[in-house]
Amino acid sequence: MAVPTYLLIAADLRSKIEAGGLRPGTPLPPEQNLQDEYEKLSGTVSKNTVRDAIEMLVREGLLEKRRGQGTFIVGRLDSFVTCCPEISSEVKAQRTCLR
Repeated sequence: MAVPTYLLIAADLRSKIEAGGLRPGTPLPPEQNLQDEYEKLSGTVSKNTVRDAIEMLVREGLLEKRRGQGTFIVGRLDSFVTCCPEISSEVKAQRTCLR
């Protein structure tokens, strides 16, 4: 069974975000530009297919829509435990105690 095109587009955009090709705080290219880009790669791509891919990444927290401004790259947020070393060591210690 073939993978839906919107999943392929979402995966490509996700990898560009995670690799740093699309930087947090910058606007995502307009839907029409993305549609044109992905049509060159895989044939006919509808605007709705591009929108579905974008919506998926919005739900994942990688993109955010700003009314009247466009869609912006958010990037991945580090987990709370990773950001706070003192809490991280406490969590690790508690995990050891629970085993």
